[in-house]
Amino acid sequence: MTELQEIRVRLALVGARGSGKSAALEAYHETVPAHQRSPLTRIGDLAGKTLVYDHAEFEMGVVSGLPIYVDVYALPGQREAELARRISLSGCHGYLFTADCRSFAYRKTLEAFTELKSYLSDRGREPKDAALVALLTHADKSKSGSNKAEIMLLKELGRDRLIRVGEDTRERVGEAIKKAAALALSREREELEAQRAGKPPPRLKIPGQLIGDVERAHEIYLRSAGIAGSGFSPHSDPFFGQVLLQLGAASEEDLEVAANLKAQALGLGLDVTLEEILSKRELVDPEVLPRARRVHHCVEVIHEEVLFGRVASELNIVPFQRVKRALTLQVKRNFQHSLDHLLTRAGQLDRVARQRILKRLSELHQVELARDQEADRAGTINPPTRSFRAGESELPLFGEVAINLGLITRAQAREAVTEQKRLRRKGTRRFFGEVLKLKGYLNDEEIPMVCRALEERIADDRIEGYQIYRSLGRGNMALVFAAKQIKLDRIVALKILDPKLLFDSAFIERFAQEAKIAARLNHQNIVQAYDVGSDNDLHYFVMEYVDGVTVKDLIDDAGVVDPDTAIDIVIQTARALDHASKHSLVHRDVKPGNIMVNREGTTKLCDLGLALRTDRGGTGDSVVLGTPFYISPEQITNDPNIDVRADLYSLGATWYHMLTGRPPFTAPTPEEVCIRHLNDPVPDASRINTAVTPPMIRVLNTMMAKQREDRYESAAVVIRELLKLRPNAGGDEHREDLARRIALAYPAREPWD
Repeated sequence: MTELQEIRVRLALVGARGSGKSAALEAYHETVPAHQRSPLTRIGDLAGKTLVYDHAEFEMGVVSGLPIYVDVYALPGQREAELARRISLSGCHGYLFTADCRSFAYRKTLEAFTELKSYLSDRGREPKDAALVALLTHADKSKSGSNKAEIMLLKELGRDRLIRVGEDTRERVGEAIKKAAALALSREREELEAQRAGKPPPRLKIPGQLIGDVERAHEIYLRSAGIAGSGFSPHSDPFFGQVLLQLGAASEEDLEVAANLKAQALGLGLDVTLEEILSKRELVDPEVLPRARRVHHCVEVIHEEVLFGRVASELNIVPFQRVKRALTLQVKRNFQHSLDHLLTRAGQLDRVARQRILKRLSELHQVELARDQEADRAGTINPPTRSFRAGESELPLFGEVAINLGLITRAQAREAVTEQKRLRRKGTRRFFGEVLKLKGYLNDEEIPMVCRALEERIADDRIEGYQIYRSLGRGNMALVFAAKQIKLDRIVALKILDPKLLFDSAFIERFAQEAKIAARLNHQNIVQAYDVGSDNDLHYFVMEYVDGVTVKDLIDDAGVVDPDTAIDIVIQTARALDHASKHSLVHRDVKPGNIMVNREGTTKLCDLGLALRTDRGGTGDSVVLGTPFYISPEQITNDPNIDVRADLYSLGATWYHMLTGRPPFTAPTPEEVCIRHLNDPVPDASRINTAVTPPMIRVLNTMMAKQREDRYESAAVVIRELLKLRPNAGGDEHREDLARRIALAYPAREPWD
């Protein structure tokens, strides 16, 4: 243990919004000689209110020959700022609770004190036992002992720890700070000693709601910062609009309307926020709005923490790897400790270094606020971002995102590029992220962070020759986008392997196999394959763009699909399976979500990610592949001799779902569903939907027979049997009718909308 050179105490000014915390800190700061105080650091929002904290350090004399330095943090009081309060409180030894003495402020004062009491309780403290002093602000507006806040605090703390402050008695703020510091030195000796010894901070209880908000905020931060890099800032109204969008509190169209109205208001000199416009016009879900505020504030706090670490590293104050370790610990502990606190306890920060970081942090924050003001005036919900198109950067996309998130340095990324090229010359292909992992620059906890952020960057036109318009969703292994194939000037569906699977060569091989299988098929009821390749370490597969809806959409929206339409869809899908079977292919994942119906009423079977070539022997799979609600018994038992009859079983289960609005077998777990497929008879669909006839039941039960020998021997036989029930099913007239219904229920949308 190093010899003690100074005594350091941290105090938090905490209280309800508008109780005078920042004003009290500023007032005391002005009375202290410049050589006994640090500059006042403000990390505020666009409106000038405290966002994370206001901070100043004061020299408070000498004890036993050692100088005493007291850091005072004025914390935000708004309800949604709980993370900002807790992350600073975790490193504090004493507390100054600011209580507004005006009668109208009592309710908010009580709420703020109740929260502080709960926090102290989690640390094993009662208010009377803690280093807690109450600062009664606006005390000149009421008589001593005549207001509820003072009476409440008198019972909790006693008269000697209540200090009244008014316009003419602001110098008493210093008295309160000194008293709280003295209490901290006497009552928090064990914690002060643990901090000096470099012991990690104790774990604290975190409210469940806050954990959920922090996790969602961290997800949003990864995706947003991974795109924008150093240009990212979360303080603007456009970014708040993105949070509302991701939480489903408002639609993109409504946000654009509100953003344009705000721009017009600003042009007229009216100061109004996006939230105010959305609320007034009832364009936002009022039940989700409070959570959106909390999540947005959490993103802002997380951003400031990452920025603190980046500055500490760039100023060569803390080694990059130490900053990374501290950031990783923050994520593990849901950001319950500040990076400042963690690095100080680890002996990485002294007073002078910390002041350098805070000075630079404040400068960067002001630059961000200025940039965000411009974004607010622009009248758009899309925050400005950096765009790295293929070929523009010296590094693979994975590396750029990892750098943007502060997980690797540019020098480390360049070193990994060199290593990747060396391996390729030797005949070994390695994904760039895998090279970073092998060199020890990324660990198993950091890689998923990059992958989640990478999903957003993929949509930034990263595939050479394709312009990406929008996301269409995701399949078993991939993200799917609507895009334009520039050379041929046609709209396509661009399927890109999920970033988290790039580390697994088996998934890469399966993805390539899907493309090869799709290329073997050319049928009007199967989505056509166009192209396959890899670019910038991303593996892609280009397919026909289907303008329509899935059968799952039809079921979800209507509850059930009428028998005539259902038979029409089953016949068209069976034709696709018959074609695949003639090319020795089994789909293995026939289900409502993998059957689309386009605007001409034509059914398209898609997603061949689990398809198997039957002309090459057994499955070779050691795990069960398929979707539990629709999987065939032989897939469950991993039968090596699987054939088209497995797909007919799944098509039967899909048909059952269309007719009844529910899968044939349900259970609490996937394993139990599979057991029911093996043992239970198919439920009678006519008991759920009286429009289902006995002949339909007969065909359905045959398709879903437990033993494949008892099913129809081919898809062609299924088609023949169904045509006996509906002679014109699958024909032009039925397709036209289906097309009309889809047009009415699902308005056309351009791929770029």
